[in-house]
Amino acid sequence: MNGSRSDILSFFENIPPNFSTANCEAVLCLPHVYLDYANSLFKNSPIKLGAQNCHAQEQGAHTGEVSACMLKDVGAEFVIIGHSERRQEFAEDSAAINQKLKAVLKNHMKPILCVGEQEYEYSRKMGKNVVEIRLKVGLSGFLNEQMQNVLIAYEPVWAVGAEFCASNDYILDMATCIRKTIAELYDSDTANKVRILYGGSVNSESVKQLLNLQELDGFLIGRASQKASSFFGIAEQIALV
Repeated sequence: MNGSRSDILSFFENIPPNFSTANCEAVLCLPHVYLDYANSLFKNSPIKLGAQNCHAQEQGAHTGEVSACMLKDVGAEFVIIGHSERRQEFAEDSAAINQKLKAVLKNHMKPILCVGEQEYEYSRKMGKNVVEIRLKVGLSGFLNEQMQNVLIAYEPVWAVGAEFCASNDYILDMATCIRKTIAELYDSDTANKVRILYGGSVNSESVKQLLNLQELDGFLIGRASQKASSFFGIAEQIALV
């Protein structure tokens, strides 16, 4: 819940002139009230747009909510679903998240499904169990071909907004767990094609060590995405890999 029209304009004006997405995909997920404005700016740029949440229903008596088809209508191509803050602050469970994922896919957008454990779960070595359950419930009812449009963001809540990332070994272990779970739900070919992102205190310094992890396909960036300089500092490092 950050930003303004002037912030978005400043971000757009500071896209590096030679920035290329030939080797990477760059997506800016905005509060939905700014998507239409951002779409007018970014539609011919290398940056794609996404939203941070949506309602499971197409329309109806859900005052204050925004549907997937509305987001599609104003230029969103991606939607973050099940972010830890949605799960914590709004008590969204995996069954509800499953319905939101279906709404996003129905409207031909790509959902970014967030999964990860709280600090108390991490301290009790429950991370894998938490992630496995959230994947199995969240992805229930999807066909193999639908999974190629689903991105999974591993988001250890204890590392979000902290001064450090999870260790490379731990992230690798969890990413391997995610692929194994998807292989069990579908098959190994589907699991290998699903893009896995890491989110949790990613910045221009921490990304240097994270780029060594072959199991990762990208990053869900929080604070460092609010300024064009830090966002593109990370994106340009990724594009070189």
